[in-house]
Formats: sequence, structure tokens, C-alpha cells
Amino acid sequence: MKKLLLLTLCLMVKSLSMQAQTISGKLIDEHKQPIGFANIVVLSLPDSAFVAGTISDEQGKFVFDKVNQDQSEKLIQISCLGYESLHQHVVTGDVGVLSLRSSAIMLGETVITGRRPTYSLKGASLTTNVENTLLSSLGTAHDVLKRIPGLKTGDGTVEVFGKGTPIIYINGRKIRDLSELEELNSRDIAKIELITNPGAEYDAEVKSVLRIKTVRRTGEGWGGNVRSMLQKGRLWSNNQQLALNYRKNNLDIFGSFYYNKQKRKTGQEDLQTVYTDKLLEIDGDSESPYSTENIQGEGGANYQLNENNSLGVRYTYNYYSSDSHVYSLFRVRENNLDFDKFDFTNAMDGSGETHKVNAYYNGVWGRQLNVDFNVDWLYSDNDTRQNIMENSMNEEDRTVHSVSGSRNNLYACKLVFSHPVFAGILQFGTEISLTNRHSHYVNEEQIMNDAFDKITSCNQ
Repeated sequence: MKKLLLLTLCLMVKSLSMQAQTISGKLIDEHKQPIGFANIVVLSLPDSAFVAGTISDEQGKFVFDKVNQDQSEKLIQISCLGYESLHQHVVTGDVGVLSLRSSAIMLGETVITGRRPTYSLKGASLTTNVENTLLSSLGTAHDVLKRIPGLKTGDGTVEVFGKGTPIIYINGRKIRDLSELEELNSRDIAKIELITNPGAEYDAEVKSVLRIKTVRRTGEGWGGNVRSMLQKGRLWSNNQQLALNYRKNNLDIFGSFYYNKQKRKTGQEDLQTVYTDKLLEIDGDSESPYSTENIQGEGGANYQLNENNSLGVRYTYNYYSSDSHVYSLFRVRENNLDFDKFDFTNAMDGSGETHKVNAYYNGVWGRQLNVDFNVDWLYSDNDTRQNIMENSMNEEDRTVHSVSGSRNNLYACKLVFSHPVFAGILQFGTEISLTNRHSHYVNEEQIMNDAFDKITSCNQ
């Protein structure tokens, strides 16, 4: 009996502990209707760092398990297209029913009108309809991904909640450079499918997949678009894009030019206190201006053999350069007395180019045998120069110059067959990639040893 009581008590304590680490709630609109497929993000305080993310289900409910084991106050951030964002401080437990207010969608100074996107959830696959919805007016594919349930986007990054970085396909073609998302106009997107439990046709290391399908254009002759954007933070940034295409019968020939110039400037203040046998206080200020420039040209052709079979080829050239300059000043006090003062300067610039070729075939053989074939070649070449200077009142000054770079070749081929079998789908095929990489690091002062590496890998 004592053992039974002890076991029951342990289970109760464990249950209470798990409940104390859980954050849950429900979302509704002004008409008391549940809001499904909203993004809910938990942020730490006071730095607002990302802790976890999830989406509400079709009943508007959401839950985070074991997200706040330290029992500290957190901030939940709720966002959904067509509603005002909501922020609320929480610790643990059920936050109850939260109501979101409808809002007009703003793009710059323009109010976007239209219907909200529709969602379709099938197993571990969430499909968002983009065509003829509010999402189609946002600008670029990257702008659309910012509002897709289950995704977290940053400056040139895309992550899936709990799954890390996904692999991304556009019309069955795997993209290897996220800058393509800035070149794809949101009006050209039909739908986006997010797969959080990929099947056997993907590599075992792939945790999530994004599949973007574009709108099939009709009509013949010349077409094109020009897009320009200017942004102002602490510094000015801009990008321009020109795209042209020619369609005749089932042939589509296209080309584009893309230019992007980004300038940023950040500052940071730090105060660290270290308690040992002496009291050390380190007060630091840093400033980090940097700029990047990206130039990209692309051309290719698609040919529709018939309703179920198409093939194409695409070539992309990309050049980039970057320049950053980090300056930091640190003041050290020991037992409330000035001990040292030193500054740190890190100047870095780099440039590189990339060549990419893709050829594909997608089709249906017979009545139901689907074929997906892709061949890719990629070559990249980049170099980075870095100069570090350290000046101290009490220690020896030091300067470090280094040059690093790499040359990469990638060859990849993927062939997948799929056929319906009873209530499921039978898939078989192969994916092969060959990578050659040469890298080097040279330090002029020989503080660090020079390094020259060559890596060849083959995956199947």
C-alpha cells in the first residue's frame, strides 16, 4: 500500500510538473469563430529571442509542451493574415481564449483588399492557396513565406517550426540559392505546400520540404515586368528586377536581371560583471556597418510536350560582394578601479560568383506512372580577406591578416517514379550527388597555421 501511494504521488507530481511547463490557449475572431492556421511564437524576455513556434489547429487551439522549464516569464506573439498581431506575457498554463481583431493588410502605404488564403491540411502536409488571394499582392515569394503558417523567416533565411531549414522546390526543381525567392513575384505563385514529415523520396536527413507551384501563364507573344524597391533603415538599401519572356505555342523562353544592394548598421552595448577573488566589470560598445551587393542574370526555356509532360533548362549566374567593419571598445575595471582599455577592429571584405545549370523533365507515362527527373550542375568560387587589429593599454598590440576561400563543384541527379497503389502511392528511384571542394586559409603573421583542404564526396 505504501508503494502504491508513493507511485501515485510521483505520478501526480510529474503530471503537475508537465502542466507547469505547458502553454496553451485558443484563438477566436470578433464573431467568436475559431482562427485556424495562425502562427504562435514563444519569445524569451528581455531579449525577445525565439524559443519555440507552432500553429493553431482548425478549432483555433494551440499548445506548447515543455517550453518553459525555468518558469520564467515569456512573451507569446500571435500573427495571422487579416488580423492584428497580438502580444501577451505568459509564464505557464492555459492562457484561455484570445480574440484577434480584423485589420486591413498594408503593403507600403497601400491597403490590400481581397480574400484570405485557404488552407488544406492532409496528414503532415499543409497547402496554402496563394493565387487570387491577399498573399498574391505582397511582392515576392520571400514576402509570402513570411505569412505561411509554420514558417519563421529572417534576413535571407527560412525555417520550419521544430524542423530547421527546409529544402525548397519551385515547380519540382530544387533551388540551391534562396535569392531565387526574391526574384519570384508573388502574383506568379499558385500554391505552397509545407511537408513536415517527408517521405522516402527525400534524403533521410531532410526534416521538412517546401514545394512552390507557380501559375501557368496563358497567351502568346512578349511579356515582362519591372520591379524596384527602396528601403530606409539607418542606411538606404535598394533592389531592382527586370524579367522578360516570350511564349509561342508550347514554348516559353525567359530571361531576367536582378540587382540588390543592402546597407546595414548596428550598434551594441554590453556590461559584464565577473565575481571571482576580484570584482571585474567589462563595459563595451560596438558598431557594425556592413554592405552587400548581389547581381544575378538568368535565362532558359520550358517546353510543354502535352498536358502531362514538360521539360526545360535554366542557367543562372550570380555575383556578390560584401564589406563589413566592426569596431569595439572595451573598458575593464578591477575592484572598482580602472584596469585596462582596449579596442578591437575587424575589417572584412569578400566576393564570389556562382554558375548554375538545371535541366528537368516532369511527366506521366501511360495513365498513372509519374516521372520526376532533375539534373543539376553548380560551380562557385569565393574569396574573403580579413584584417583584425587589437590595441590595449596593458597588453601587447596585435594585427592579424588572413585570406580564405573555396572552389566548389556539385553534380546532382534525381529520378523518382511514383504510381498509385490501392489507397497509397508507391515511389521508387534514386538521387546521386558528387561534390568537389577545394578550400584554403592563409595567415600572414602565422599566428594560425595555413590550411589547404580538398574534399570529394559522393552520396546516393
